[in-house]
Amino acid sequence: MLFLTIPTRHDHPELLEALIENSSVPRERVILVATAPNLELPTGCIVINDFDPPNIQRWWLTGIEEAIRRGASAVAVLNDDLRINEATLPTLYTSLMETRASVA
Repeated sequence: MLFLTIPTRHDHPELLEALIENSSVPRERVILVATAPNLELPTGCIVINDFDPPNIQRWWLTGIEEAIRRGASAVAVLNDDLRINEATLPTLYTSLMETRASVA
């Protein structure tokens, strides 16, 4: 089961919303790591607050660990300002599962 984690300060709300929509991952499997307080993040996603000093690796790990707790077999880690299409993550996920690779 594919999960998605995205650390965000929500500087690009339109890009974040489009990223979630185009990910082909249900919102209940999208983990947003909020890196600043009082953000109005997209609804339906799992939100974890982390306002400690900036550390992208910690933010990624926070989202990955939560996804694993929720049953993920793979976790896509993305920046909040990416543009993808509906085939991007399903294609990567399928390839990961077929090849048993650890990273794509």
